[in-house]
Amino acid sequence: MAIPPKLPALSDNTSVDKHHGGIAPTGKKIFFWILLAVLSVIFAEVTCYSSPYPFFDKWGLLVVLPLYGLHTLFLAGLILKNKSISLPILLLAGVLFGLYEAPITKVLWDPTWGGKETMIAGIAGLQTGVLTLFWHPWFAFILPLMVAELIFTSTDEILNTLPAFFQRWVKRPSGKIISIILLAFFCGVN
Repeated sequence: MAIPPKLPALSDNTSVDKHHGGIAPTGKKIFFWILLAVLSVIFAEVTCYSSPYPFFDKWGLLVVLPLYGLHTLFLAGLILKNKSISLPILLLAGVLFGLYEAPITKVLWDPTWGGKETMIAGIAGLQTGVLTLFWHPWFAFILPLMVAELIFTSTDEILNTLPAFFQRWVKRPSGKIISIILLAFFCGVN
């Protein structure tokens, strides 16, 4: 296998339009990819107010959106293409995402939140740990994939990797409403 592996071609049988069993048109795939990138940015950056308006400035549109979008598409493409969909694999991909982003955003050595009391050899241990081991795996990778899958496709491969009680809860209309309310509350508190 070549490293990095080739991304699937736009014309292969990867389908967003699984309701009709055919290959989704290129425009529909690109639209889905953009929506997935937007979800990743919203969950990872907007919810924590790290970058509250990424869609209204050059940095957000030219760096943040493509960075999150390409990471999500590349890592999800690897996982889905190899049919190795499991929670540990998704978490590992999210950790890789966070490890790559930590030096880009300088959180590694100049955190924008919390004190510098946890600095060890010039590295912000607490902030880097939270960013790479929790925030990016869940908010930049797994949640955007799951939401995009539930809203825009007829599959539930990502959701099926989560605990059964959570799957049942999210599939109920009341569970979806409560999830939205909890996310809104979380954004407000944060």
